[in-house]
Amino acid sequence: GVSLFGWVFVLQVRNGERIEADLRAAQERLEVIATHDSLTGLANRRLFERALQVEFARGLRQQSPLSLIMLDIDYFKRFNDSYGHPEGDELLRKIGTILREYSDESRIDIGRIGGEEFLAIWREESLERCERVAEELRRAIEQMAVPNKGATDHPHVTMSVGLCLLPFEKAQGAYLCADKALYRAKEAGKNCSCYFDDDTGTYRVLCSISGR
Repeated sequence: GVSLFGWVFVLQVRNGERIEADLRAAQERLEVIATHDSLTGLANRRLFERALQVEFARGLRQQSPLSLIMLDIDYFKRFNDSYGHPEGDELLRKIGTILREYSDESRIDIGRIGGEEFLAIWREESLERCERVAEELRRAIEQMAVPNKGATDHPHVTMSVGLCLLPFEKAQGAYLCADKALYRAKEAGKNCSCYFDDDTGTYRVLCSISGR
């Protein structure tokens, strides 16, 4: 039989293993809390900046272009003013669910980088697919049909989208290019996507794709 000392030793080992497992689980939970947005469940700015650097490095190694899409909720401040911040938080949760599902299906990294602003990033050869992704995301939010009485030109919650597709040697400028495109989409009337061509410095608003 096993001696009393032997049983004590076995119990100590088992307790130690359980404590180690609990610590690992707690560390994993803390990592998720530190790197994911609490409202939407999407990657937060900290994790997304890390993902950007990974994609930049991978793009350089593989010499593959990078696509970046910036999404911004139209009239979000007015939505909060009209319905209250709890409703604003609930809207962010709903949008987060849609973007997470799209991210999982398409294998595109999507994160919330602050406030009402989101980013999507992936390596992409085709400008046509990049534009299609931008419009699919924009329409998915429009089709939620969440009323927004604070908006002046759209009855429902919508998003403006800025996008760019850059060769690997220019990929570090993707955020700035997408931001320029987003600003032009806002100027064009919101609820549309806009592509910025860094080579020519020109913009293309994708209203025809949206059916407007």
